[in-house]
Formats: sequence, C-alpha cells, structure tokens
Amino acid sequence: MSALRCTRVPVPIMHAFCDDDSVLGYKFFIMEYVKGRVLTDPDLPGIGVKERSAIYREMIRVLTELHAVDVHALGLDSISHNRGNYLSRQVSRWGRQYEASKTTELPRVESLSRWLQANATLGDSYQSCLVHGDYRLDNLIFHPTEPRVLAVIDWELATIGNPIADLATSLICYRAPAEARRVVPGFSTPVLRNLRDHGIPSEEELVAQYEELAMVEARTVWPVFLAFCAFRNASILQGVYWRALNGNAASENALGSQSLVELFADLGMRIADEANVSGAQVVLNKVEAFMLEEVYPMEESFFAHASSDQRWEVWPPMEELKEKAKRSGLWNLWIPKDLGGRFTNSEYAPMAAAMGRSVIGPEVSDRVPPVFNLCMRLDHLPTVFRSCVTAGLQLQCSRYGEHGTPASFWNGRTETTVVGSPP
Repeated sequence: MSALRCTRVPVPIMHAFCDDDSVLGYKFFIMEYVKGRVLTDPDLPGIGVKERSAIYREMIRVLTELHAVDVHALGLDSISHNRGNYLSRQVSRWGRQYEASKTTELPRVESLSRWLQANATLGDSYQSCLVHGDYRLDNLIFHPTEPRVLAVIDWELATIGNPIADLATSLICYRAPAEARRVVPGFSTPVLRNLRDHGIPSEEELVAQYEELAMVEARTVWPVFLAFCAFRNASILQGVYWRALNGNAASENALGSQSLVELFADLGMRIADEANVSGAQVVLNKVEAFMLEEVYPMEESFFAHASSDQRWEVWPPMEELKEKAKRSGLWNLWIPKDLGGRFTNSEYAPMAAAMGRSVIGPEVSDRVPPVFNLCMRLDHLPTVFRSCVTAGLQLQCSRYGEHGTPASFWNGRTETTVVGSPP
C-alpha cells in the first residue's frame, strides 16, 4: 500500500508498521482514516439511479488502474515468487483449505474442483500483473457524496497473478445465491431485479468496460474464473461452518453456511456445464478476426522492410503485434494440451492454418515463420490430418534437408495442396 501511494491506485496513507509482537500480541500497522462510504450491499439501496451506475463503473475503472501498475518499478516483485500457473495454484490452495475444514462429503464440490484443475491453463496466456485477490465493492471506500473511490483496502490476498480473477471476484455478486447475504457481507443478487431501471450496469456491460479500458479480452476465459470464484466461496464458507461447529462463529448465522457451500458448488457447476470447456471455436474466431484486423494490414509494411536496407534488423511493428496478441489471449496457443497447453492438436490445427496464411502471422503468436506452424508428435498426425481435411484446410508435410532446413514451403494463400515427404 505504501508503494501504491505514488500510482493512480487510491490507497490510504501508511503511517507506521510494528513487527514487535510484545506490543499488541501480533504485528500491526497504522494507516490514515479515510472518511467515506463502504457499500456492503451491491443493490446500493438509498442511492440514486445515476449514481448507482457511476459507482459500478468507477469500481471497474479503478481495477484497470490497479492492473496497469508496473510491479517491477515499484519494487513489488517479491510479493510472489511463482508467477506461472496462477489459476491452478489458486484452485489447489483453496482445495486444501476446503479439505482441512471438510465435515461431510459433498460430491459437487469435488466435481467442481476437478473441472477447474482440468481447465486452469486457459488463463495462462494472460500477462501477469498485480492482483488484489479480494477486489469487491465492499473493499472500496467511496467519497461521502461522489461516486469516486478514495481508497482500496484489505490487501491481504494481493499477489502477482491473472487480472481476470479480480474482475470475476468483483462481479460474482451477479451470480451469488440470494441466501448468501445472510452469512457473507457483500453478497446480493442484483440480477433478480430489472438492472436497467435500477441503474446498475449488467455483468456483460461491466466486462465490456473492463476489456475496453484494460485492452484485454476476458470473455474467452470468463466462465472458468467465475466458476473458480464460486469454488473459492464454497471453500471459505466451509471454513466458516467448521469454525462455528468448534465454537468460533464469525456471525450468528454461521451454522447455516453449510447449505451455502452446496449452493456455491452448484453455481460453479452450472457455469461449467454452460461453458464451452475447450473454447476452441471461440479462440479460432478470435484468431481469424485478429488476422483480418491486425496482421494482414501490416503485410505491406513488412514486405517493404524486407526489401529495404534495414531488412536484417528487427521489423519494429512485430513486438507491438506480439503485445496485442498477448492482451487478446492469443499467445502460445501451439502448446499441446497433454503438455500443459490449452488445446489438443486437432483443436489447434485450424488456428495454425489461420495464422499460417500470413508470413508474419505465426511469429505474432510466438511461432517461428515461414512454415505452417503446427508442431505435433507423429502419433497424433493421422488424427490431425483427418481433422484438417474435414475442415477443408490446405496441408503440407515439409521434407527437411540434411542441414535441417525445409526443402519445401507452404503458401497459405494458395488453393493447392502441397504434400512432400513427412519430416
């Protein structure tokens, strides 16, 4: 919080930190008192229609500022030593929490955990950033009379991770069971009302706002992160119930939290059941749109560079295109699913074909041109070949020369199929 004081993320001023346990019996810090509103009910009762909309949009705006922070420049690299596999690590962590407080077998919780582990790699193509870990409306202090955030508080779960996790945490209230508000502050179900008349933007509108401001595509992985939020809440509520059984209840309704564990697990599985688990078709559509909008228009510039005196230097727009591909979730699509990637070779083949239609397309998504950018184990080749033929794709098996260079190449724009000897 001290480091963030010099950024566009609003936080209280930090006054002092004491690590001497003898003073209060534990470590503590002192920060300024921020006079304002903490809004614990997402329905925002007693607030005008226009201000309700502005409050939600301000919540999303501040979140994009948080995710834009330069972690390295602020010296915050040390808050997380493991930046890879964020969602998989989070699912494992909350799974352990659940197991430690489990009082009975709940098959839906187990099923949700398995589904999340199987799909956790879907978020790995996103660039890691500072994440709050518990970004919700009631962890913000708003101005007493204006829809303006004065401070983001409760940073205990902050780490380096996937930005979409914070976005899903802030919007899970749209899906949460109505019964949750009895036990957990900050939970409501605004979707049960007419949102437009009520003044609260829809979930879809807020996701779109985040995507526009952060220049990041979230919808492809949205179901996975929503399901994770449901799983995390189930784990938290199981802990609430376990502590209540042991005489350490956080609220008078804590003993009723057991039923909510099942409700959140059911919510997570409904999201999982409704989702296109692989998301392959969605990503293929994104790849094709990215090629049309970003890659093809740059080919003329690339060929001009390749014919110039600077042809042996890096073409400047390439790094910018790579960053756009990363922000769009189109990075490292080629890694096979059985090696930790997002797609099977059969699912990836049409994406490879789409990128291979441009000489610069493969490199933009972290593949090396100029050959058709599909790497596979030979035992996968028959399946992939059948899949590609069914899809009407043009294929080439390159024959490699004695120095490891391709003896033939494939022009993705042609209508002819060129088949040589297999590698």
